[in-house]
Amino acid sequence: PIGHYDIIKRAKALFPKVIVVVLDNSEKNFLFSSEKRFMSVKACFSDDKDVSVILWNGLFADVVLQTENPVIVRGARTAVDFEYERMLHEINRELSGAETVILPSKRENEYISSTFV
Repeated sequence: PIGHYDIIKRAKALFPKVIVVVLDNSEKNFLFSSEKRFMSVKACFSDDKDVSVILWNGLFADVVLQTENPVIVRGARTAVDFEYERMLHEINRELSGAETVILPSKRENEYISSTFV
C-alpha cells in the first residue's frame, strides 16, 4: 500500500535497517492474502539492502523479541489512529520492551487504509 511504502521510506531516514513485518491479521478482511501482500512489499524493496521483509503468522511481540535493538515504527492517519497506536505501544512495550515511533501520515495518504488494499 502507498501509505505503508511512505512510512517505510521515512523510517529508513531514521534507522540504518528496517524490517517490515507482514502480519496475517484475522480481524481484518484484506483484498489480498498475506502471502500476496508479503510478495508485493518484498518486490517494492527488492533492490534495497537496508530493508528486509518477513511474513509472520504469530504474535507481533514475538518477532520483536527476536530482533536486535528493536524500535517499532507505525503510521497514524488521524487522532483516532494515534490513540489506537498508543494503546498498541503500551501492549508491545509490556510484551517485548520495545519503544514505538509513530509517524503521522502525509496528508495525501490520510484516506488510504490497508483494509481496502
